Amino acid sequence: MHNSAAKLASYTSADATDLISNCRGISSIASYKANGKLWQAEHLGGLFIEFLRTRRGDSPIGFFGKFGAIWQDVGNGMAFRTAFQRYFGQSLAEMERQFIAYMQATENHPDARFRGTIYEGTQRQ
Repeated sequence: MHNSAAKLASYTSADATDLISNCRGISSIASYKANGKLWQAEHLGGLFIEFLRTRRGDSPIGFFGKFGAIWQDVGNGMAFRTAFQRYFGQSLAEMERQFIAYMQATENHPDARFRGTIYEGTQRQ
């Protein structure tokens, strides 16, 4: 199994909950780094992006175009949460809740966890 996929397969909904609850700014990122959990945060953050992309049904180009538009709006003064809802049609809090539920439902089931993501098929390597 590819190293990143192996790590992602082992993470639990508790890991995702911890990340969502505690990793919101520069100081929390520094704390994750000090605790040796920065890689976990980066892996789970990447899986959250893949979760969003696969749930939207957009092409990768369409999805990342919307994600880029969020950052343009933020750069123009809009709150991230507002911009997120504008482009994804649901609140960030709701998508985070769905991500935690997905993590729980796919614990010990890497085929289900990685279906449609860039990690699909890597667990067989």
